[in-house]
Formats: sequence, structure tokens, C-alpha cells
Amino acid sequence: MSSLKIAEIPFDSNRKMMSVSTKHHLYSKGAPDVLLKKCDTLLLNGKKIALSSMQKEHILKQN
Repeated sequence: MSSLKIAEIPFDSNRKMMSVSTKHHLYSKGAPDVLLKKCDTLLLNGKKIALSSMQKEHILKQN
């Protein structure tokens, strides 16, 4: 199955991120603090779990 790019939103200094969409996924990259604000789950050992504010803080400290 191909993951051809359908659309792209280029990096924007206001958004502090860029995004690319395929048929089934949206990929984004950018400032960690901006991306984490948009996240509410974490994939851990193959399981999707709620992402706590403590875990977000830990991720930002590690970054």
C-alpha cells in the first residue's frame, strides 16, 4: 500500500509546525511544546493510553 502525499501545509512561524497528509495519516513536525499541546494519547508498548500532564512535562524536560 502506498502512502502518497495528498496535501502539505508548509512550516509557518505562527503555527511553529508543518504537516503532511496521506490517505490514512497526518504527519506533523515542529516545536515540541506546540505539538504536545495537541496530543492527548501516547503509544506505549503497542497500547494507546491517555497522555498525562506529568508525562508531557517529562517529555519536554527530556527534549
